[in-house]
Amino acid sequence: MANKLLNLNPNSVVAEPSDIVNADWNASEGAAQILNKPNLATVATTGSYNDLINKPNNLQTTDNLVTTISASSTDTQYPSAKCVYDAIQEGGSSGDARYALVTPTVTTSTTTATDDTISVTLSDLSVNSVTVPSSVAYVNIKFPEKTTGMARDFFLRLTITGSVPEITFKEYDNTTPSFDVTDIEWANIGQGVNIIAFMETSQP
Repeated sequence: MANKLLNLNPNSVVAEPSDIVNADWNASEGAAQILNKPNLATVATTGSYNDLINKPNNLQTTDNLVTTISASSTDTQYPSAKCVYDAIQEGGSSGDARYALVTPTVTTSTTTATDDTISVTLSDLSVNSVTVPSSVAYVNIKFPEKTTGMARDFFLRLTITGSVPEITFKEYDNTTPSFDVTDIEWANIGQGVNIIAFMETSQP
């Protein structure tokens, strides 16, 4: 091992271990005081969510989380992922939280020599399974009739076997739907299984 020469200034003072003072964030004077501290927000020292500022006011809270859904569910409640799965799963036990899988009656009419049109009336509180044959160019979807005091809520499982048809929506009485369906991105619908969810935001 090589020797090392330590050259100390004779006028310097070496602190004894007992003289070393740990810094104290809260100290306002003395050797423990920390100088030039940044101005930290309260939450930086408390770690409490309640000390955050500019918090969003539309966050989901555990108070709103529900594990079952039914006709008495409200718009301020948020179903868990398992709850949604249970609600739309095929089969399973009966109850308000299970949406039955139904196959609506499909009426087919010939529009041209090669293009057919199918018309389907959906069922409320159900998963409506509709298969579109490759010969179909137009699909008319009718919403179920309204029930006083209840908002309609249903799923459409649309299986397309050929080219994507032109799809239109009508109320049960052939009028234009009272709620907005114009924001649906039809470009996202293609061959195979497509799941579309419908829910009214207010009760009739």
